[in-house]
Amino acid sequence: MALYLAADVLLATALSEGSTLSAKEYLAARTDGTGRLVLSEFSGTAAELPEAVLVNPHDLDSVVDALDKAAQEAATASPEMRAMRERLLDAGPWVSSFVEDIRATTAPVSGVPSL
Repeated sequence: MALYLAADVLLATALSEGSTLSAKEYLAARTDGTGRLVLSEFSGTAAELPEAVLVNPHDLDSVVDALDKAAQEAATASPEMRAMRERLLDAGPWVSSFVEDIRATTAPVSGVPSL
């Protein structure tokens, strides 16, 4: 937690799809809405957090530019950081989707209560 609060910017540049848990942890820690999140456009988390600054990690100039801009703006609370944090902390839609996916992929088992 202390490291996430000390970091003005979190840079997560995954080269392939996947969830970037550190990005979500960073958002959870930034209760005041400050800081900036710079994500690879290839990460699965980029689709969940479109307000983040998205970069192509293969384009080093764009990564440098994004980091520079993010660092300059990090001390100020932003509506983008707040929106991402609120979405992250609202587990209702995720839970509903998860339960529906389980229902759709599992066959009823005799003697076991359904979800």
